[in-house]
Amino acid sequence: RNPETERMIFDILHCALLTAEKTVKIMKQRKMEEDAKAVNSVEASVEVFLRHLQNEHKGNHWSTSSLKEVLNKLTKDDVTNVRLLAMCWSD
Repeated sequence: RNPETERMIFDILHCALLTAEKTVKIMKQRKMEEDAKAVNSVEASVEVFLRHLQNEHKGNHWSTSSLKEVLNKLTKDDVTNVRLLAMCWSD
């Protein structure tokens, strides 16, 4: 075992890990930007809209399980976008 070879291998792995972390961070940022654009549309999906609210109100303890429960109920009622949700809200 050559210590210099092992060090080079670890340097390469470290570089790969840093690159992967940056890629994931960029992908998350793009997804948040897409969601932010979509949430301003009446045709935005209810899931995007509720996820946006969940992110904005993190301190209010919106659990992922309760969000899924609400989404399942709305899907069963054929409420799939913000426009339909708004129509139901006025009822």
